[in-house]
Amino acid sequence: MKRSTLVLLCCLAFSGCTASRTDNSRSVGDYSRGTTPAQIANLAADAVRQLSLLSPPAATRLEFTQPTADSFGKSLVEALRARGYAVNEQPAQASAGMRPAPSASVTSAAAAPGGTLRIGYLVDQIPDPAIVRVTLFVGTQSVTRGYLARGEAMNPVGAWLRKE
Repeated sequence: MKRSTLVLLCCLAFSGCTASRTDNSRSVGDYSRGTTPAQIANLAADAVRQLSLLSPPAATRLEFTQPTADSFGKSLVEALRARGYAVNEQPAQASAGMRPAPSASVTSAAAAPGGTLRIGYLVDQIPDPAIVRVTLFVGTQSVTRGYLARGEAMNPVGAWLRKE
């Protein structure tokens, strides 16, 4: 049991290192199943706490690179705005599977401090044990963390992993 848990945690840790910001074919959005609205809100709140360590809220504008119509996206946008971030959302796409084009208002992946940062997310799940992984794509970086569902709580299974 301990060995399989260790292997699972290592796989989760290394999967955060493989996330590529330049790959436009990557999956984005919320692919978790069976998570409650309270669990999603906890995940979004923890993601915003981590983001506030990377970029100060009052001085950073965020532009989503994907629609935020799923439950995690809605919770994340709400938590970002409550924390003091200026947020520009992408309009919902007419057809599922279509990737939004990058906005012309952002000239690079990561702007100067006080500028606009592109942001995206991926929430996916390993079925057994039910570990949910949250990955934020911020500018040219990505941060990843895994969570284990315990009732309404989402307990982190490790620290945030950052790829620059």
